[in-house]
Amino acid sequence: MIPRPVRSPSDYVRLALTLLCGALALPSPAPAQPGAPPSGSAVPQDEVRCAAAFALAATAQAQGDPVARTLPPLGIRGKRYFVAVAERMAARGGLSTEAVGARMSAAAQGLSAPGAATAAARSCLSRLDAEVPPRPKPDTATCSALLDVYADVIAARGGGEPGPTLRLEAHRLAETLREEAKARGKSPADSETALAAARQHVRTALLRNTGEIDADTLAACRH
Repeated sequence: MIPRPVRSPSDYVRLALTLLCGALALPSPAPAQPGAPPSGSAVPQDEVRCAAAFALAATAQAQGDPVARTLPPLGIRGKRYFVAVAERMAARGGLSTEAVGARMSAAAQGLSAPGAATAAARSCLSRLDAEVPPRPKPDTATCSALLDVYADVIAARGGGEPGPTLRLEAHRLAETLREEAKARGKSPADSETALAAARQHVRTALLRNTGEIDADTLAACRH
């Protein structure tokens, strides 16, 4: 599935909150003690701020912001972090879905200055790595195959960018693979076999929706 960019920071936050309220469903809030209001402070504000920062920075990446793209891909991992923090706010702090949304939105508003969200996301990367460890970057053959398959999908949908660009990037990676194989004494046939196997693997993973390959994998291959 070709990832679609979110149109604005508020759309991304709204999407994440919709996921929380719907398919992912927040856990039932912990029962409060009689007379005691729910305590959102059970989840530190730094975590909430990081969750909002990742949502906004992922949006900027999807929109092609060059500074945001110096960060690791955040489209999938950032969303998972966002969801995990929101779930903790509900489970530990006893907050309603509306209260979770209000606190997340307030954190996002606090990062509305130009460049603020990307800078905050950069400072939060250690938290992201601890909460949602990054996958190893795919090897050259897999990246070439993945870009080529995505280009095929775009062509089947009528073509246009980024299809030709993906195809060109896939070709360059395939050439790199061939050159590396030649330097190791491998034959051209060995390179073609590796590329064919990688394409088959990528197609199978995407068709079966194994979760092994996602939008962040694509971004990592282009990073």
